[in-house]
Amino acid sequence: MDIIFESTTRTFYLNTKNSTYAFFINELGVSEHLYYGKRIPQQDLRGICFRQTYSFAPYDSVVGDRVSPDTFLQEAPSGNAGDSRICALSFVDSQGKYGSRLFYAEHSIREGREPIVGLPYSSAEGAQSLELVLRNKRGDLEVRVFYVVWKEEDVVAKHTQVRNLADGDIRVLKASACVDLWGSEYDLVELYGSYHHEREFVQRTPLKRGVQGNFSERGASGHESNPFFAVCAHDATEDRGDVYAFNFVYSGNFKNEIQVDKLGNTRVVSGISDYAFEHVLPSGGNFCSPELLMTYTDGGLGQMSRNFHTFIRRKIVPPRFAFSHRPIVLNTWEAFGFEIDEQKILDLADSAKEIGAELLVVDDGWFRNDDAKGLGDFAVCKEKFPSGLARLSEKVHEKGLMFGLWFEPEMANGQSELYAARPDWVICSADAQYFSRGQAVLDLGNPEVVEYLFAKMSEILDGVGAEYIKWDMNRYISEVGSSRAARQGEVFHRYILGVYELLRRITERYPYTLIETCAGGGGRFDLGMLYYSPQIWTSDNTDPFSRVNIQLGTSYAYPPSSMGSHFTEAKVSGLDAGKELRYATAAFGAYGYEFDPRKLSKGARARLREYSQQYKREENVVLRGDLYRICSCDDVAAYIQVSEDKTQAVFTLVQFFFSTAQQSRLVRMKGLNADAVYRCSLDNKNYSGSILMNAGIRIGGLEHRGGKAVRITFVEQR
Repeated sequence: MDIIFESTTRTFYLNTKNSTYAFFINELGVSEHLYYGKRIPQQDLRGICFRQTYSFAPYDSVVGDRVSPDTFLQEAPSGNAGDSRICALSFVDSQGKYGSRLFYAEHSIREGREPIVGLPYSSAEGAQSLELVLRNKRGDLEVRVFYVVWKEEDVVAKHTQVRNLADGDIRVLKASACVDLWGSEYDLVELYGSYHHEREFVQRTPLKRGVQGNFSERGASGHESNPFFAVCAHDATEDRGDVYAFNFVYSGNFKNEIQVDKLGNTRVVSGISDYAFEHVLPSGGNFCSPELLMTYTDGGLGQMSRNFHTFIRRKIVPPRFAFSHRPIVLNTWEAFGFEIDEQKILDLADSAKEIGAELLVVDDGWFRNDDAKGLGDFAVCKEKFPSGLARLSEKVHEKGLMFGLWFEPEMANGQSELYAARPDWVICSADAQYFSRGQAVLDLGNPEVVEYLFAKMSEILDGVGAEYIKWDMNRYISEVGSSRAARQGEVFHRYILGVYELLRRITERYPYTLIETCAGGGGRFDLGMLYYSPQIWTSDNTDPFSRVNIQLGTSYAYPPSSMGSHFTEAKVSGLDAGKELRYATAAFGAYGYEFDPRKLSKGARARLREYSQQYKREENVVLRGDLYRICSCDDVAAYIQVSEDKTQAVFTLVQFFFSTAQQSRLVRMKGLNADAVYRCSLDNKNYSGSILMNAGIRIGGLEHRGGKAVRITFVEQR
């Protein structure tokens, strides 16, 4: 068993291949954290506990004045219950009072795991789970803390379920996951950004006394921040050092809090943001939180990322897509914008075939001429498509291409039949309805709205036989209120539950239709979305000068295979980028195209076809391979993607600007088999993996004054 309970010491040991997470039931009957780190034997760890002789926090008469909840590490700290640090749980009980102490009642250990109803959650395959039952003294409030362990992937998940056993209502104000760590000699690593620069900025700051962290109160995980974060040793590098990493499986408002307490220990709390949140539980009701994933490694930030990459591909992404070929798409948006029609699409299909694209995506414009109207109605524009979308799809299929379609299901335009008929179906405050880009957010917490959207989308999709859906979302939620909900503190969360329910129904009805989600680009890039869609549009900024660092920043938490990454003609930076540079950066993730290839010469289209063929030969390293970040600085970024069996690798170096220091750079590879011999495409010579990783190879020709990419393949020689 990977989960062990030692009854004499009442200690739980959660073991993965390389880590141990341990806690025990202490003398108060409270679950007290002991250890999280490198795997250790199952021996009595209680000697490392701290017992303060004096505290202003309340004691328990059972054990006199030797121990207080305010001084020891906890597994499920509750607010207003003797622990003055940030809490993971907060309630108002049936008598209207805040705070309840929670005590161990029982536990169970099982193979597999329980599903989390209504929420995305990690696969039960290869898992073992522990259910820890805690109750208050009156016995009218119960909290079940679930731990799930995946031994091979070195990942542990944690979430809670709150049950109301009282006669009256209980209000849940906070239900997060907590991990306490000894000491505070750590750095906090977070992903920040903005629109066009999502997750581009990897912020690393030393922990300090007090509370740090990040959050979203926008109704989505957001362009500016991300649910992922890590706590690492000060001396941790890409390749060595202790790292504790966390990622919240949720797509709405979140809050990550990291506190260094008065004793110099570190508390990590992650969960749904308590901003505008209050969930009312009637008698017999329960509330289940999303799960928090965590991984520990002493192999540095690089191994942390690879742990999460492997786990996401195996346990989060839909299995039917995780390791199967992703079609190379050509999207119509950059070519035509709203100005599309049947003939343009068919002409584009011919050019798509020439450049090696396999799927043609009809983006926005198939039901409207601008972004001011039509959302919510999705009525096919007869002037543009007189034969209808179904016939267009047939014609595209006849040309040997798959067919994809854009939707923005979660919004309604002010100028739409839906809004005119059902203004009560949008989220707004009592004061006024505010529009952004002419659109409002539909209240997906209302089951009627979900049913309407499912019926409307199914009506269209049943006819077109689409192999791909681009699922967009272009507005944060503001002025949060529902005309339907009696409990306004639940609107944010119920909205996300409605999004998940609609995604669930669509994916069950069309199980082989690949969904790529999008939120103004990368504004909702999280594990909740990846549970339904194997890839997410990483950013609307496809300029390679920006995209390199956007993708590398995103890679701290998410695998390259999850990143929609297209070859375009974008020039957001104002800098020129050649085709080699554009291909090299786009081939990092799920590859595709966005421009009008009809305008290219025959030779240029032939070159793009070569890129498509090259990508398909190398796609294995994107879908299954390990990513090793080699360097990232103002002048150069370099990384290598290595196949699972280490027989194939693709190294990429991107030079942003000219520097004399980079004219003949020596680069040491990572992740290869030291004993294998590889053919290097740079000079067509054979090198041992040991030489490539320790001596390295010279990268010449970097005197180029603008951006340039060097892409080298390594293939094992047998």
